[in-house]
Amino acid sequence: TAALHQPSVQAQLEDLRRSLTDAHALSQSLKDRLRQRLADVRAVVHALFGYRLDMDKDILKLRSTYSDNDSDMVMLQSIRGQLAPSTSESTVAALELLETEFVASLPLDLLEYVHEAHSIPAFLSRLTLHLFAARPHQQLA
Repeated sequence: TAALHQPSVQAQLEDLRRSLTDAHALSQSLKDRLRQRLADVRAVVHALFGYRLDMDKDILKLRSTYSDNDSDMVMLQSIRGQLAPSTSESTVAALELLETEFVASLPLDLLEYVHEAHSIPAFLSRLTLHLFAARPHQQLA
């Protein structure tokens, strides 16, 4: 009589298949929501700061709204495999500005914000103003 109360192996397998299917559907749903949330964050970063952000492993690619060419980009590489600063004192603690053709073409006083002041946010702010001012139709009086 004990065998009558035990679910059959077939029923157990069917339950496991249903559980696996449900887990896969939940996983896919979470991935889709995360992908959408990341797209939303990227859109907000672009709207607020004027930079399109792309990430490729440990390299951040920033393209300014005010740049003339899509190839004009600032590339930052993470140091020690982390994309956030390790201390609040230095915003370049975990990021290194990579030399690109665009960066090499920038005035030296802009690059001093990274090399001398060790501030990527100040560099990006100054770069935004520099590119904005270079657009004749958007200069302020």
